[in-house]
Amino acid sequence: MHVATVCLRILLFPLVVRTQKFQVKTANLSPETQQLQMKMLAAKSVNDTLKARVEMEDFQRKHGIHPLSNMLPLLGTSMAFW
Repeated sequence: MHVATVCLRILLFPLVVRTQKFQVKTANLSPETQQLQMKMLAAKSVNDTLKARVEMEDFQRKHGIHPLSNMLPLLGTSMAFW
């Protein structure tokens, strides 16, 4: 039982490290992200909303942030415990 746990932890270690790096990167960029989110909330018209959304997508692309990329390691770990 303990050997299986150790092997599983070794296999999942790269996923855990990747998740932690992504969380640090996201935390460092959170002030800018919050400003863009406030722009989206403050948008009065559809055009303003679309501009704010495109601005958010450009920001995420520029900094290499993909909202679903943090979910992949979680899926990998959840499959291991299923």
